[in-house]
Amino acid sequence: RPRSAPPVEPEPPVMDLQSLTKPPQSYACLIAGAISSSPDNRLTLSSIYQYLMAKYPFFRYSKNGWQNSIRHNLSLSKAFKKLPRQLE
Repeated sequence: RPRSAPPVEPEPPVMDLQSLTKPPQSYACLIAGAISSSPDNRLTLSSIYQYLMAKYPFFRYSKNGWQNSIRHNLSLSKAFKKLPRQLE
C-alpha cells in the first residue's frame, strides 16, 4: 500500500531588501496617512501600529523602537489631537 507524501509547507515570502528599509516619509506623514485612511479620520494608537505593520514590512520585522517614535510624534506634534474614546 503506497504511503502518502507529507504535506508540503508553503515557502515564506521572499523579502527584498528595499521592503525591509524604513519608509522615506517622516513619522508624522506616516501617522497622517494611517489616520486619513480611516473612514472617520481617527484611529487608536494600536490601530496606527496595525496600519503601519500591514502597509510597510519594515515595521512588521523591526524591533519595537519605532513604536516609541510614533508615540513621541503623536504627543509633540500640534497636527495631532487626542480625542476621548467613542462609546460603541
